[in-house]
Amino acid sequence: MKLSGLLFFIVAIVAGVVLGQSPLGTCPESDGLQTVYLADSQNCELFYICSGGTPWQQTCSPGLHWNTVVNTCDYPENAKCQISTA
Repeated sequence: MKLSGLLFFIVAIVAGVVLGQSPLGTCPESDGLQTVYLADSQNCELFYICSGGTPWQQTCSPGLHWNTVVNTCDYPENAKCQISTA
């Protein structure tokens, strides 16, 4: 069971690199008292949870966007995600 979990994380990381997705910002080297979340630079449905200096990609449920104000997936009209293409 542990091997399949590790394989999932490796596939998720490779998929993120291949698809060119990356977090906005960087994770702190060590974990603090509060969880650090980062938005994705190219996709409003993606976000990252920082752990041990590594951003772990997560996906909101279909139809939801990452809301950086309240650090949760939310309706697009509430999240107001704006991806910069410039």
